[in-house]
Amino acid sequence: MIVLDRLVDVVLTSDEDESTFELSRGHYPGLFGRLVVADTELARLSRSRRASDREVPVTVVTSGGAGGLVALARHTWAGIEVAGAVTTLRDLDDLAGNAARVVAAAGALPDQVQVFVALPRTDGWQRAVEVVEAAGLSAQVAWDCGSPQEVDQLSLLVEADLAFSVTGVPPGELLALLRTVEALVDGADPYGLVDEEPAEHARVIGDWDDLTQQRVRRRLVGCVSTQASALAQELAAYGLVSQA
Repeated sequence: MIVLDRLVDVVLTSDEDESTFELSRGHYPGLFGRLVVADTELARLSRSRRASDREVPVTVVTSGGAGGLVALARHTWAGIEVAGAVTTLRDLDDLAGNAARVVAAAGALPDQVQVFVALPRTDGWQRAVEVVEAAGLSAQVAWDCGSPQEVDQLSLLVEADLAFSVTGVPPGELLALLRTVEALVDGADPYGLVDEEPAEHARVIGDWDDLTQQRVRRRLVGCVSTQASALAQELAAYGLVSQA
């Protein structure tokens, strides 16, 4: 399905996760996108990739704010394709100004690197959205079991036409997230969808036409998970993805 094409990004949390990522990509072709790696883990990952015949696509979570993006632009790592970067806004007193500094730093990265700005759900984050969207960057937000506050945040991102990824979506709630984004895009009521049964979500999503799927993925560009295998198994159980 178009809506699931390379949707799930896998968080690197241990030495085993890289091999699990490779196996998962083989078992569920097309579902998994990138490996999500802290910048402090890049050297270790690169060492483990030296014997590989292909680069692994990664999204790098930077630890140094806007300066972390500049530092990332100055290095390359064997066996690694830096396809994305994440930086978190930390200046809670001036999120828009912080976002502007991130935008400036992101200019040091190659154009093909997708930059995600993690938005804290605190006062002033809406003004940061305007800065991020105007610069052509993407947003990142945390999943909170589909709470009204989170739905409101997703609603503003959709209204701003700002592409975003979502972190922390557990098995059992990915389908609710997809339905919520579709409702927001369509102008329907998204509240309460998280309470519907997963089987009902799967039935509705399975009936989406290509245009609906494309409209959802134009906004929701990634789902970052530490439980990627379980997510894949759930989608396969409902017939939404096929195992090779």
